[in-house]
Amino acid sequence: MTSIDIKETILDKDSYFNIKRFKIGSIGSDIALKTIDSSNTGKEIVSRYNPEFNKSKFVFEKSKVIKNFNILKDLIDKGNQKKIDSFFGRQAWLSEEPFFIHMTFNFNPYDSIKSLEELSSFLTFYHRYSKTILCVPNILRATNPYTEEKSQKEVEIIDLDGYKRFVNECYDFLHSKNNKPIFVPISLKFTPSQIENLVTYYLGKEYFYFWIDMECKPISEYFEALIMQINDLITKKGRYGDCLIYITNMKREIITHKKKDNSPSSDILSSLAGANLVGSNREPPRNMKNAKPLTNQDKQHKARLFDQSSYYYVKRPDLNINKKENVTENSIRLAREFDNQKKFFLDHLKIEPYIKEKQMIQDHKEILTSFFKGRKVQFPF
Repeated sequence: MTSIDIKETILDKDSYFNIKRFKIGSIGSDIALKTIDSSNTGKEIVSRYNPEFNKSKFVFEKSKVIKNFNILKDLIDKGNQKKIDSFFGRQAWLSEEPFFIHMTFNFNPYDSIKSLEELSSFLTFYHRYSKTILCVPNILRATNPYTEEKSQKEVEIIDLDGYKRFVNECYDFLHSKNNKPIFVPISLKFTPSQIENLVTYYLGKEYFYFWIDMECKPISEYFEALIMQINDLITKKGRYGDCLIYITNMKREIITHKKKDNSPSSDILSSLAGANLVGSNREPPRNMKNAKPLTNQDKQHKARLFDQSSYYYVKRPDLNINKKENVTENSIRLAREFDNQKKFFLDHLKIEPYIKEKQMIQDHKEILTSFFKGRKVQFPF
């Protein structure tokens, strides 16, 4: 595995907002690096943002949820090149662009295999198709948010020891194949004590790059606290300057107000939670068995645009909306705002005065309290 050279770390003394100067492949960054969802964009759409669009700011991400083991088995057993290309998100126009994949398993692989060797063909493809970095697949700890069936009681999919075994075996396999940086998963379905156990285990193994799977949840007070726990532990262990945090699969908004013009954003808060890479959104799935046709109100809600001046997602008046254009536009807007945050921070060496001027923050003061109030970050790194 190639280590990522983190040349410098500048940490806000009152929060975990930070500037880390690092390079992944051809991508150099000193801000929260925003990915673009490769499934929800296109060559023509991206080309509209030139010359603003450039490799120093963006990398393409393919996010995938695997519902059961048979999907993997059939993929490899049948060996259909077109299906494999499609499964791993290959697109010809992306062949020269920074691109990587991350997957979430909705099952415990050890219920279907005796050893990871039985997944070696799948993991080999996974390694080859993910070009820029590698993300060990996440396994949902309990009955997952992607299922269409509602359950009153969560059923554990995998325990902590099984999760650590899977991550460790996948890491060793991927490490043996090439020299790409490897990110290990953290499921926020674990309890706080389990997360502490897991992160301590990772640091002991010198796994320093983490991808946090939000699993369709927003960055609200509870989940921010869990991410803060991760940051605190890394800092106390003296490894903050060695680590990178990638947050993805987050719900776009903290609270969904379909009838209101403005909905408070969740994804923009990633940088305040300490993210160095910010991934794509994933909304909780609809129950397709009883799904009703989308109303105009539903369509307007889905097509909201991020407003950099207020940190709200704002309804668009028109209904003639292209999803790929909308998703790409929001990614670009978020990237611009992360750049604005960086510039203010480097000028003032604090970020709170900038953040608290946003209308969304003024309307939801608990957010400011959650990220900043009374916090003093130590620097043992």
